[in-house]
Amino acid sequence: FPEAFLTAYDALFRRGALRPGEAVLLTAAASGVGTAASQLASAAGARVLGLTRSSGKRARLHEHGVLHALDPAAPDLPATVRALAGGAGAELALDLVGGPGISTLLEALAPRGRLVLVGLLAGARAEVDLGRLLSRRLTVVGTVLRSRPLEEKIALAQEGGRTLLPLLASGRLRPVIDRVLPMAEVARAHAALERDETFGKIVLRP
Repeated sequence: FPEAFLTAYDALFRRGALRPGEAVLLTAAASGVGTAASQLASAAGARVLGLTRSSGKRARLHEHGVLHALDPAAPDLPATVRALAGGAGAELALDLVGGPGISTLLEALAPRGRLVLVGLLAGARAEVDLGRLLSRRLTVVGTVLRSRPLEEKIALAQEGGRTLLPLLASGRLRPVIDRVLPMAEVARAHAALERDETFGKIVLRP
């Protein structure tokens, strides 16, 4: 719960300044952080659009607060996102994968939209139209938790605890567990991740 939900909370609200009524676009929406982010954004009154390549995963995303589940490889994705978000585009994009797809996300943002980059699973290089950043007054923010000073982690845990634990206790938030495997089967867990067949987190049991 802390790993996924504190990462999502920090990216959505502390870095992304998500507000009720806004449209948020999530990449890797079926991942552990993705399912946490969709639940948090939905609980905050945002409209959630989730991206995943698997049709089976897209069918399940609605259970976790995603209003519109989309294929990131679909033709003219930015136009689809703009239409579903009300015409202007998404106010916030949360990118968990990085790589060349970031240019598509920027096209899908509304004027003065924000993009928060959290992960680089698809690579650390991308070609970006800087003119679009200027003309549409977009904001791009990079963030990572692991390398932060301990004091910052403590502050996030305290703030997140006050905000998230009541929602967890009430059942409005729940960690999404794909499967639980014994630690001895760690290679099997990694293979499942590499095949992109998981929905939510894999838990290893000592």
